[in-house]
Amino acid sequence: MGNKDDELKEAELLIEERRYNQAIELLTEVMRDSPRYFDEAEKLLAKIREARELYNRTYRELLETLDIREGEELDEQEAYEIIRRLEELDAEPNSASIEAFAQARRSIIFTVNDQRFQQIMNQADTLLADQRYIEAIELYLSGFDLHRELFEEEEDFNSPQLLRQIDSRIETIQGLSESFRSLYPRLDSSLRDYSASAGDAPRRWDDFSQLFSELLDLWRQVVEQANSIDSIRLSIMDADTTDIPFLSTLRVLTRGRPASERPNGIAGAVERPLVAAMERLGSDALAWIEQEYQSSVLRFTQRFRPLETAPEQEETVVEDVPESGRVPAVEPEAGFETVIALAEQGGSLFERQIALHNRREELDMEHKVGPRARQSQASSLYYQAHGFAAEVYIDLAQELREMEGLEEIYGNLRKVESIQENRLELERNLSILQNQVQLVEEYREQYDGYAQSGVEVERAQGIVNELLRQLRVSLAEGRDFEGRMVDKIADIRYRSVRATLESSSESIDRASRLVEGVQEPLEEGGEPVLIRDPNGAIDLIREAENGLAAARETVSGVLEDLTGEKPYIRSQERIAERVEEGRIFLERFEALNTSIAEINAEAVELNRQADIALAEGDIRLGQAENELAAESFEAARERLEQAGEAYSASLLYREDPEVRRIIDEEIPEIGEEIIFQQNQLVVREVREMINRGRELFLQERFIEAEQVLSRAQSRWLLTHTEDNQEVVFWLNRVERALEATSGITIEEDDPLYPEMMQILNLAKEDFRRGVELFEQGDRQRALERFAAAEKKTEYIKEPFPNNQEAGALYLRILQYTQPDQFESIYRERFRTAANKLESQPEEAYRELQVLRQIDDDFPGLQDAIYKAEIATGIRQPPPDPEKLARARSLYAQAESIVNRDVRAQFPVALTYLNEAINLDPNYQEAMVLKDRLQAGQGGQISVVLSSSDQQQLRRAQDMYIDGRYYEAQAIVEQLWQNPENRSNPKLLDLRRRIESRL
Repeated sequence: MGNKDDELKEAELLIEERRYNQAIELLTEVMRDSPRYFDEAEKLLAKIREARELYNRTYRELLETLDIREGEELDEQEAYEIIRRLEELDAEPNSASIEAFAQARRSIIFTVNDQRFQQIMNQADTLLADQRYIEAIELYLSGFDLHRELFEEEEDFNSPQLLRQIDSRIETIQGLSESFRSLYPRLDSSLRDYSASAGDAPRRWDDFSQLFSELLDLWRQVVEQANSIDSIRLSIMDADTTDIPFLSTLRVLTRGRPASERPNGIAGAVERPLVAAMERLGSDALAWIEQEYQSSVLRFTQRFRPLETAPEQEETVVEDVPESGRVPAVEPEAGFETVIALAEQGGSLFERQIALHNRREELDMEHKVGPRARQSQASSLYYQAHGFAAEVYIDLAQELREMEGLEEIYGNLRKVESIQENRLELERNLSILQNQVQLVEEYREQYDGYAQSGVEVERAQGIVNELLRQLRVSLAEGRDFEGRMVDKIADIRYRSVRATLESSSESIDRASRLVEGVQEPLEEGGEPVLIRDPNGAIDLIREAENGLAAARETVSGVLEDLTGEKPYIRSQERIAERVEEGRIFLERFEALNTSIAEINAEAVELNRQADIALAEGDIRLGQAENELAAESFEAARERLEQAGEAYSASLLYREDPEVRRIIDEEIPEIGEEIIFQQNQLVVREVREMINRGRELFLQERFIEAEQVLSRAQSRWLLTHTEDNQEVVFWLNRVERALEATSGITIEEDDPLYPEMMQILNLAKEDFRRGVELFEQGDRQRALERFAAAEKKTEYIKEPFPNNQEAGALYLRILQYTQPDQFESIYRERFRTAANKLESQPEEAYRELQVLRQIDDDFPGLQDAIYKAEIATGIRQPPPDPEKLARARSLYAQAESIVNRDVRAQFPVALTYLNEAINLDPNYQEAMVLKDRLQAGQGGQISVVLSSSDQQQLRRAQDMYIDGRYYEAQAIVEQLWQNPENRSNPKLLDLRRRIESRL
């Protein structure tokens, strides 16, 4: 062990010499071997730590200097100064520090080179944006030595062979750049001299196409060299190497940055002007061909489709076409020939665009400028479509002119043979058009493959589709023209059929009306009646039947020809209409023949029915005359009515003037005789019935009187239309008497008679037993019996409130149950009944009859009953001298009219006599004169209406049955206007029934 003091001094010397590692080893040994020197050693270690802290701070400063932020630049001198200071702070650095210093120096070199690289790229982007492409390439070439120093320092890369490969690529790129220096001015100069509106612009497209090819090839070689450099880079990189800056920089300077939005690098400097020029000329080419094509299509449309062209559209399209490039022409072919020339001249422009896209794909270059591959392909397809369409349009125009010539000839053709010759020429044109359609459809199919690969083909398809539409329209028009020819032929052949159908239909319609009947007046101003003529109908349908047979044969021939036509002819609406017309003709033939058969059958049936009805009428008329001779008036009337109905029915089937004469003349004459003779009998019988009814009434046999008088009225109405007023007078008295006596007794034929009589007898028994108990002094039990009897009387009065026995029994009960009040009760009921003699005589009469059974001698009771009998009509009032005098006066006036035989005033005389009998019901002289007058007048009944009125009445009856009440009423009221019809029983009956419904 040496002297520790010397060791401490040695350590201090090492610290001064900045040999800190040796000093630390020595101090560590001293502190381990001689603890008493620990403090001195610790002080020296503190100096070392202080020096190391300064070293660390300086090293961190170096790191911060090398940490370049975005937008900042490395201060190269400052970085080297910090490294120098670090070397001074540690005279004996370890291997890690030495490596760190070396890495720091490389970082400085890399950063400086990278900063230069970024400056080059940024400045070049500015130059490219300003279209200073040659300057940009010079700037890119200036950076080709960046990072080469470090690259050559690497032992793995410092190979002469490798460096020769790299230098060879660099020299090639520099040579290509030199070529661009000569090509670009040519392109720029050509573009400056080029004008899209110049007349020779399309002819210069070939020159541009050659330049585009040279530039495209130059661009391809530049990219290939860049890719070759990158291949070298990838081949020499090992697993631990992330990049080789020298080669990566060369690649980017040549190929451009992958992440940039627009192309840069030397390849980008070549690509940008190339694409811009391609776009410009491609756009011009499209504009030229579009304008010329649209102008030509417009002229085509104006020429062949004038209705499809709007005036404002025509003006716009023509003005957009450069005057120097448009060749005015009346016909559209010249314009389409120009389109074809443009398609040939400009097609190579789009081929170069597509070639560029293909090279990009082959060289793995991203698309960053200009249209995408699919867009370029779409533009090329669109451009080519114009040329193709123009060629087809020229052929189409020729065919359309020929078809126009045929159209002009067709308008003057009137014969079937001439139209057929014209059609043969048209079929040749249509065959050519069909071939063109097929050609265009096949051309259009190519777009399907492009569309599947994502290429936009709508514009190109639009051109081809419009062309195809024009072709199809032309083909359709031609086929339509052909269809019109076929239609015209059919129409010519149908004309005779239509005439036959029209005449036959009219004949059949007339025949149908003759069998169905027409409403016509028989005389001027008369009401229309139904008239049928089945024989006339038969003559008409025979004539129609012959014409229809020939027409059917013609229609069958036309239909056979039409159904054998071409499908596109058959599918035309007009042809379908002709076929349908033919079928309708056949259907009409069938329908008309059916109608003929039906009309014939109906006419035969009408004649048969008319003959039957006529025979029936003759039989019934003879029977009526026989019954009249036998004075069987009812039978005679019935047979006469049957004869009239039969004759009238005959007229419904067949009009016959002779039958109408029988109905209008013979039947009314016989009917009047029947009614006259029958009325003599009716007047006598009714008088006998009136007298019998009076007798029964006076005997208070009111129900029997009512029955007799009702029969008298019914008998009277056999020959009269209005009630017998004398019968009405006695019926009214009977009805009042019946009302007054109604319900007083319970009739044996009443359904409740057995039950009510049993209860009434029980009530009487309860009352009798109550009287016995009352007389025996058993008042309580007597009252119970009286209450039971009273309850039974109330039960009877519910269905029979006017029952006299029940009412009287109730009053007798009151005599025992309310003896003190009974007199006042009786008196009050009498007073109430007396007060009702004028207002309610029937009710007063019934009440007085009940009171009469209790006390027949009650003061004023008999007088009140007498008045009630007169008021209710039960008793005839005493003769009134004034009424008797008035009755005699009326009789005298009536007698005067009769004696003077003033028949027009007989109805007045009859009114006087009815009034006289009403004033004096016992006036026999008036009754005799009345009967004589009515018997002499005859009956008022009309047995049979006129023939026309009978038909109208039958119509009204049918309408009533169908529920058409208002229509039936209108006919009835029209018939009612004729006073002679108002006495017809059937008309009266129908009128009453209609009124009851409305």
